[in-house]
Order: sequence, then structure tokens, then C-alpha cells
Amino acid sequence: MLMDRFQLRRWRKRLQKSKSPATEEDWREFHEAVASSADLRDRRAAHRPRIEFDASLPISARVQEISETVRRHQVVVVCGETGSGKSTQLPKICLQLGRGIEGLIGHTQPRRIAARTIASRLAQEVNTPLGDLVGYKVRFTDETKPTTLIKLMTDGMLLAETPKDRFLEQYDTLILDEAHERSLNVDFLLGYIKRLLPKRPDLRIIITSATIDVDRFSRHFSTPSGPAPVIEVSGRMYPVEVRWRPPHNEEAVDWQRAIHDTAVEAMRAGAGDILVFLPTERDIRETAKRLRGLREGRETPIILPLYARLSIADQNKVFQPNSSKRRIVLATNVAESSLTVPNITYVIDTGTARLSRYSPRSKVQHLPIERVSQASANQRMGRCGRLGPGVCFRLYSEEDYVTREAFTPPEIRRTNLASVILQTMALRLGSIDAFPFLDTPQPEKIRDGYKTLYELGAIDDRRELTRLGKQLARMPVDPRIGRMILAADEQDCLTEMLVIASALELHDPRERPPERQQAADAAHARFQHPRSDFMSFLSLWDFHRKLKSDLSWSRLRRACAQSFLNYNRLREWGDVHRQLQQLTDQAGMRRRARRDDYDAIHRALLTGLLSNVAMKGDKHQYTGAGGNKFFLWPGSGLFEKKPAWTVAAELVETTKPYLRTVAEINVDWLEPLAEHLVKYSYSEPHWSKKRAQAMAYEKVTLFGLPIVAKRHIPLAAVDGQEARRLLIEFGLAGGELPTRAAFLQHNLRLVAEIEAQGAKQRDRELVIEPWLIEQFYDRVLPDDVVDPKSLDRWRRMVESDNPNVLKMTASDVLGDVDLGQVDDKDFPNAIEMPQTAVPIEYLYEPGDDADGLSLDVPREGLSQLSERRLSWLVPGMLDQKVLALIKSLPKRLRRNFVPAQDVATAMASDLEFGVGSIEQALSKALSRHCGEPIHVGDFQHEKISHHLRIHIRVLDEKGQTVAAGRDLDQLRQQLGVAEEAGPVELADDQWTRDGITQWDFEHLPSKVQIRRAGVSITGYPTLIDRGASVDLRLLDRHEEAVMLHRSGLRRLVVLDQLRSLKEQVKWLPGIENMRLFSGSLPSTRSLDDVLIDWLADRAFCEQSNPDSNEGYRRWIKSGRQRVDLAVQDLCQFAGRLLKNYHRAAISLDKSSASSWADSVTDMRTQLQHLLIADFWCAVPFQWLQHFPRYLAGIARRIDKLSGNLERDRVNSATIAEFDERWREAERSEQTMNCELLQFRYLVEELRISLFAQDLGTAMSVSPQRLEKQWTQVQRTL
Repeated sequence: MLMDRFQLRRWRKRLQKSKSPATEEDWREFHEAVASSADLRDRRAAHRPRIEFDASLPISARVQEISETVRRHQVVVVCGETGSGKSTQLPKICLQLGRGIEGLIGHTQPRRIAARTIASRLAQEVNTPLGDLVGYKVRFTDETKPTTLIKLMTDGMLLAETPKDRFLEQYDTLILDEAHERSLNVDFLLGYIKRLLPKRPDLRIIITSATIDVDRFSRHFSTPSGPAPVIEVSGRMYPVEVRWRPPHNEEAVDWQRAIHDTAVEAMRAGAGDILVFLPTERDIRETAKRLRGLREGRETPIILPLYARLSIADQNKVFQPNSSKRRIVLATNVAESSLTVPNITYVIDTGTARLSRYSPRSKVQHLPIERVSQASANQRMGRCGRLGPGVCFRLYSEEDYVTREAFTPPEIRRTNLASVILQTMALRLGSIDAFPFLDTPQPEKIRDGYKTLYELGAIDDRRELTRLGKQLARMPVDPRIGRMILAADEQDCLTEMLVIASALELHDPRERPPERQQAADAAHARFQHPRSDFMSFLSLWDFHRKLKSDLSWSRLRRACAQSFLNYNRLREWGDVHRQLQQLTDQAGMRRRARRDDYDAIHRALLTGLLSNVAMKGDKHQYTGAGGNKFFLWPGSGLFEKKPAWTVAAELVETTKPYLRTVAEINVDWLEPLAEHLVKYSYSEPHWSKKRAQAMAYEKVTLFGLPIVAKRHIPLAAVDGQEARRLLIEFGLAGGELPTRAAFLQHNLRLVAEIEAQGAKQRDRELVIEPWLIEQFYDRVLPDDVVDPKSLDRWRRMVESDNPNVLKMTASDVLGDVDLGQVDDKDFPNAIEMPQTAVPIEYLYEPGDDADGLSLDVPREGLSQLSERRLSWLVPGMLDQKVLALIKSLPKRLRRNFVPAQDVATAMASDLEFGVGSIEQALSKALSRHCGEPIHVGDFQHEKISHHLRIHIRVLDEKGQTVAAGRDLDQLRQQLGVAEEAGPVELADDQWTRDGITQWDFEHLPSKVQIRRAGVSITGYPTLIDRGASVDLRLLDRHEEAVMLHRSGLRRLVVLDQLRSLKEQVKWLPGIENMRLFSGSLPSTRSLDDVLIDWLADRAFCEQSNPDSNEGYRRWIKSGRQRVDLAVQDLCQFAGRLLKNYHRAAISLDKSSASSWADSVTDMRTQLQHLLIADFWCAVPFQWLQHFPRYLAGIARRIDKLSGNLERDRVNSATIAEFDERWREAERSEQTMNCELLQFRYLVEELRISLFAQDLGTAMSVSPQRLEKQWTQVQRTL
């Protein structure tokens, strides 16, 4: 095969010249490849069809002449009108010549509809299924095989193949059909092929054209022997009568009425179908609606639309004549050439078409409806008269026709050339100025193309391709789209960008029929994003994907129609998206899970749309690059919001210049993205807090738009009035003027007090608008006070007579509004936490990060905050919090609490403020209110306003915010301060020592106050047991500090009194039995060491803690006197405990009945939680003394199990609920406070009362008593 030859030659040469001799295996692979390619060629030759020509077609009379000319010349121009048969017969002539065997016969068409239609027709003529010997390839569809001989495709598809097949080696023949249309793709191909021909002498090129400027093509491919030969083929033309039907009033033409009347005239003239040329799809729809009721006599015609994006099935209807009914085909200029619509006798030509034009000055791609050229008008006229005499009705005058351009300007003269220039550079074809275009592009358009590439960073200031430009050239998409995709890869938002980019490459799938605009807008509202139309594409994409996965094909189409979505465009969107995915996969880009990161997505979009940035001006206008004025597109989701800075995907001019598909952007993003484009100039005035005066800005501008401002010069010398305004607005009203003047402190204090009260009550009437303060100063200050110096001069002069001239009163800013009073109990200035009181601030600024309550806390203080306490806010806001929680409930539950405000007020008055969790307390209260269970999980916190959660700012030692948010757990995790980690050591040199073995403290207080970031924190000096010594640390939690400090004191005592304590344990009565029974107890140390610690704890640590040297000596002396009593306690207590433990353990081991399994498991768990590691000292003696009874209760329970199992299960269930409560609380708190400890051992007493009542309890106990104790526990958690 032709396409394999170059590679096979290189392969053979590499094998022959290899430094190490090629192996037999290497040569075998080579010969297999050669044989495979030769076999494919043979198969293709064997399947070449028998060729027959339709004698009725004009081109059939020229077959021999064309064949000889193609055989002798590389390039042949075939000129003929549509209908001459050139599109279908030329490929057959090439096949007859033996071409299409070693390489494909490539046949290009300007439109997909033509490529599909002609391929289908050719397949019929050579008697082969479509996609076999004759196939086609258009965007997203490849109906070809390795054995395909003729390949129809769009000219854009052939152009897209050039980067990978630079010599077009898969083709031995190329037919460029309808070249007279002069699309950008055709012109580029003509230039590309002109340079390629000397390198491919075997390649044959056939260019077909209507009889329009054919000599241009012939001269373009001139050789030393002369221009390329031209063969003219006449069309089958009968006489066509032209009837001029210009409108009576050209200022207000009713085109639908004109077409209707002309169609009636045509129907009266005789039989035959009617072809109507209209400029847009919308015109087609409106005209079809108007013609549907058309009747002429008994005749009712069939109305058929024809345009490029019509479905294939609907397109095919046009090419299937109806013998019984007349057809009226409504078409865009797609029917001018390429396609022959059968049975056309009458043409109605409006004389207009929508034509794309690009303006280098405004950077706007216009889509105006323009008068067509004379050549296009004649092409349209030629559509009738194929079967017999025809009539062409032109809805314009003959004088109008004469004044029109002879030919439609080539697209290259109407388009931004950026893509062409980029490809030209990437293919190393030299300067575009020297590229052999049929029409050399206009210099201004070339300059604009270079500007676009420079804007994208594809070329540098020397017009050389950059690394980024090389990447862009490898992407077969618009350079702007490609730039966005590359940036998205860097910004980690490629997944989102592929959805958006594929949408930008197509027409918007959302439809807005004129007669149902409101319904369409309502249906589309669900997709709108408040800040970005680009993000709306993501919502629309998700919606369609959901429908596609849930619905059948027919239901999907109906659902799309109901939502005013174009099904075909949605499908095409998916195809483009899939293509872009493949493109990025091949480029090695990585797609990650969608995050919909607004900033990242729009920074990526901006890289391709920098010249489409616009700044909001006055009267809803936006200023774009170069000062051009625009308006937001009415269908945009931002139309009402009108943000200050936007970026648009399109700049379109219809009735007005519009920004279409827009998004709000952060202007700070622009400078880093446009470093190569920005310029600097002086601009807007501003107030400088650092200089304490008005200054002028040095601006950074992008295409004339100011994007960044920098301080430069004092403004007063330039613009005194503006300087005065800024002095009033910022220096005085804003309080930024550094002065000791009493008036300013008074005024700021007055405003702060009013605003503080307004913030607490969240009363809009107490929010002071800045302009009210400014109005006061503007009224008092003379015009010549423009800066701090002139203010001081004037003030010193007038205050001698009137000291209060500049002092405001409440009425100056509030008018007649009553200020009222606020109860400090309802709105305190600090929140009481278990360990400390934390100051709070109030702010009423919806949308602000700190709106509502805020508190500042150093990092070390995070552990002292209680999420449960914070959730209650302050008493004055409890009503709001309760109401918000009620409203957050699902509708099925919320309807039980109507009216919500009244219920919230009642619930708030019943709740005990600050006790436990507000969600738990409220859920119980609401459950009681409605008689239906309300669970904590039913509250939907995402629906609760941010101001009803406290905003926490974590400060460093310098008072700077290091983290902020409303989620305490998240902040702790972010800063590595875990609530579950127990007490936090507060860094303080005074209270940090290691390796202490004896008391040497002059003073050791139980607590101290330290300051961190301006906040007072309570710390607890604590001695911590390290085994051979103790360390001194400052802890942040009181109860944990108390327990740890007792252990530390005990260790000092043991180190000090070790000898005497050892002797006491050595001679304990029954010590040997104790050691025997304790063998299976959980402990990390020997029983002797444990008992030494226990004696020290019992004799010494039951006293008040010492806090000085003298106090420590007295403490030791008193403890020595208590040692004998402690020994007696130990003898009585330890013996019973170990004996009862031994008995309980044996009883459990013997309890093997399967029916007892649950009860035995419960008792083993109970035993495990009682006898924790080092329980001797870890458990306060207040409760430890009852352990022998608790252990005896286990044995007693086992004795009573037989015959009493059902009651045991009932009692176990009662215990389980309370047992789980203290275990969960212990897990979350990592320690036991006094109330929780009380609850924990009340559970043990309840076990005795239920399972071993004869042993007696230490106190009165019942489930009700436990519930009451649990309420106390909740107060402390």
C-alpha cells in the first residue's frame, strides 16, 4: 500500500545499517509487514467494482477526455454546474483508471450532509453497501474499512488529517469538490497541496467548481508547461424564467407573508416542487409555521425544512420525491451547491444569507444577515430547470441584483487567521505571507491572527512558535479552546473544562422559541449558575447525563423537548466531549474527579479569552478590549446581577453588541495570566491608609482595561475635590485618619456602639450606612479642607469657639429611629467555657465571612472550646437558632411545627440554655411536642444560615489569623489540635521542667493565667509521672490536670519514702496469696510496686496538695502518720478484692452453657472495664473500695442464672442503655470528669440492685436516678 511504503523503506534501511546484525526474527517481522500490505492491496484490487456511467448525465459524454487528462496531468480542474454529475461520476472515472487501489480516492465536500448523501448515492451506483467499497468520514462518524476504495469526507476532515499524514500518503487521488465556495479549509488545502505536489508526483488532484472564476484554480496550479487543464462540463439546464418580486416597503418587510404569496403564485403556475432559500434556521421554522395552513384549491403541500444540523432522517425526506403531493422545501444556503434536491421546478430566493465576518478592530465575529452575491443568486436560480423549464422568484429588484458583489468573498478574507497561521507555523511551511493561498489574506487579518496567537501565548514577540504554541498546534481544535484545555490541565480542572469546551464548540442546545420564550426561560432556570454561564453548562451536562441513564431513547427525546433542549445538539455535545477526551488522553493529560472549583475553571477559561474580558460601566454597559461597548446577553444567568468583571465566550453583534456566555471573574486573576499583555498607566484615585491621605493609582491595564492599581502621588495637588471626598469617606467616616482629635474618637465610638447593638439584634435600622456619616462631614467641612493638614488648620481655628462642631449625635445618623436597650445577659461579651471565658464579637453583615458571632482564640486555646457550648450561641439568639433548626427539618417533619416562629419561641423558652447539645435537647423537645420521633440526624445543617454558627478565628503569637471557620473540629484537624488527644501542654518556660526527683518548688499554684495573642488562657501547673522521675508541665484542662498531678505527687512520695513503703508491703499479712491471686490481673508492673503506689496514694495523696516547700514538708509529715492506717485499709480491701476476683474469674470460666453466652459476655466486658490497667491507683478510692462487692456481684449473678435467664436478659437490656452512654462519653472525652465518674459507678450499683440485690448498694439507685445524673453529665460535656 502507498501509505506503507515510506515506513517499510525506513524499516529495511534500519535493518540493513544496524550496528548489530539484524536477526532472522527481525527480518521475518519485516517481511510479514510487507506481505500484509501487499495482501491488502491485492484484496482491494480484487474487489474493484464494475463501472458503469449514467448516459443521461452530461459528464458521461466527457469520460474519455477526463480520463486521459487525469492520466497525463497531476491537477485537473473540472468545471460544471450542479446536476452535471461530476460529484458522483468523477470517483468512478478514477476507479476505472485503476486508481483507489494502492491508496484511497479521497473526495471532499464542504458539508457533512453532502458527504453522507453523495457517499450513499455512489454506493448505490457501484452496487455496494455504504461503508464497504464506498464510505464516508465526518465528524464523530467513520464509515470506512481497510478495503474502502472511495472515501467521502468534509474538507475540514482532510485538513485535520494533515498533521499525522503530512504527505497524504493514504490517498492516491484527491477530488476537492465545490472548491468555488472558497471555505477556509479549501483554501488551506489548495495551498498545502500546491506545495505537496512536487513531493508526490504519483498523486492526482481533481478540483471541481461551478463556473465561477475557474481560471483562478487553473493558474494556481500552473507548471512550467502551463496552467492546469480545465474541462468544462455543461449542466442539464432548461430555460429558467426570472420573476422579480421586490417588497413594497423595504423598511418593514414581512418575509413570511411575501414567501406565502409567492408560493401561492408558484402553485398556480403549474406542477413541480418549490425550493425556498432562507437565511437562518429560525426563519425556516417561522416560515414553516406560516405555510402549514397553505391551500391552493384542493392542494395542500408538504412543508420540509433543510439545514445542516437537521437529523439525517429529516434530511433524507428532502431527497425522496413525493409523487402524489407537491413539496415546499425551506432551505438555508446548504442547498445552493453540492446537493441536488429532486423535482424542483420553482425557486423562491429571499436573496439573503447569514455570513460570518470577523472585525480585526473590534475582535467581534459578526453573524449578520447579508445580501448574497450574484454568483450565489445564480446558483440558487440553477436549482430549478433540471427537469424542465423553471421559474425563479427573486424577492428583490433587478436593480438590487445588479449592485451586488459578483462573488462571495472567500472565507479567508472574512475570518481570523489565527488557526491557519498556527498550523502553517507548526507544519514549518514558512511565513503565512509566503504561503501559496489562492487569495493572499489581507494584511490586517494576518496581523489580527498574529495578535490572537500572541494573546494566547502561542508565539512570542518575535513571532516564533513557543512551547505552548507547539502544544496548541497538536490539538485539532480552535486555538482558544486548546489554550483553555491546556490551562485546565495545569489547574486540575480538566474534567470540567472538557464539558465546557465541547459546549463552546457547538450551538447552545437550549432552545428559546419566540412564541414560548417565557416557558423556555423557566425550564432553563434550573441550569443557571448565579455567577457563571459556563458553570451552567456543567449543570445542563449533569441533567442530560441523568436523563440519559434513567430514560429510554424515546422518553429521553420527549424529556428534552419538554425542557426546551435540542436533542441532536445534546447528542453532538456528547460526541465532541468524547472526542476531546480522546484528544487529551492521547496528549497524556490526566482527568481527575470533578470538583467544580469555580476559581480554577475560570482561570483556565481566561487563558483563551483574555481579549473577551469586560468591565461593568454605567447604564448596564460593559467596556471590553479597546474600549468597545457591550451589553450582557439577555439569556445570561448574570443578566440581573451584572457583575463588575466578566469574561465572555462570544462577542456577538446583532441588534446590539452583546457579551454571550459570560462569567463573573476575580480581576486579581488577570495580571498573572496576562503578564505578556498588560501595560501600565496612572489612573483612579484612592485613599491610602498607610499615607493617611488620598493618593492616585498607577494602573495595570489589559487591552485598555484597568485590572490592578498601585499608589503613586498625593491626590490633593491634582484633584482637591476628589481628595476631599476620599478624606471624608475613608479618613473620617471610615476612621482611617490617625489623629488624637477628640471628635473623631467620639464619632467612631458612637458609630461602633450603635452598630454593635444593631449587630446583636440584627436590626437593619441600626445599620449605619456610610453615606450618612459622609453627609454629616460634607455638611460641616468647608470646601478647602482636602487633606489632613488643611483639616487640622481649620479645626484648631473653629474648635476654640465651638468644641463640639465636629461631634456627631445619634440623630445625625439614625434620624428618628429609637436606639433602645440590649440586655447584657442575652448578649454577653464573652462565652463561658468549661475552662475559660472567651470574648466574642457581633457583626451584622450578611455574606461576610464573620457575619454573626465571632471569637478570637490562640491555637493553644482551641482545646478549651466546647462545640456543644458554642452551638447554643448566646441566649438572645436562641430563638433564631431554634427556628432555623426547625426550618431545616425535612418537609414531612417540618409540617408538624406550624407556625414555625411560634413553635420556636415556645421551644426556646422550654430549653435549658447551654445544657448538653442543642440538637439533642431540641430533638427531644420537638418529639414531645408532636408525638413523633425527631432525631438529631433529621436537622439539615447545610440549610442553616452561617450566622447561626460561631465564626472562630485562630490567632498566632502576633495576633495574625492563621485559620478561620465555623467548624471547630475542622479547625482542630487543620491545625493538628485534636479534641480527643486529652489535655494540651501550653508552651511556657516558667512551667516546663523535666527529670524532677524531689520537691524543690518555692511556689506551685494550682492554676495560673497566661496570655496568648491577646487572649487570657487558664493553665494548670501539673506534675506528670514518668516512672523514675516527674516532669512539670502547664496543662489546659482542670480535671485531667488534677488526676495527673496526683500521680506526679505520688511518684515524688514513692521516690522519697521508697524504703519504708517497701517494708510495709513486704510484711503485709497474706501477701503471698495476694501475689498468687493477682497473677491474671491486667497490670504492667509487679503487685508489690502497685501496692507501694497504692499505700503512697492512700496515706499521702488524700490530703490537700502542697503548693510550697514548707507545705510539702508538712504534707510528708502528715502522710507518714497515716501510713499505718493505710496498711490496715490495704489488708482488708486487697484481700477481699483479690479473693472475689478469683472466684468471679473461675465462675465465668465454668459458665459454658450456650444459652448463657450473652450474659457471660456482658459480665466479662464488665470485668474488663472494672479492672483496667493499674486500676489500684487509677480509680479513686471512693469507688475502688466497692470493687470487692462488684466482683462478688458477678459470681452471685452466675449462681442465679440457672432458671432465671429471661429476667437476666431483661435486666441486661436495662443496663446496656446506660452502659453505652458512659462508654461513648468516655471515648469522646478521653477522660472522666466527676459527674461522668459518678454516673459510671452508679451503673455498677444498678447492676448490684438488679443481679445481686442481697449484697446491698452503697446508695439509693434506679433508672430514674441514673437519668437525673445523666442530665448533670450533659452539663459538663
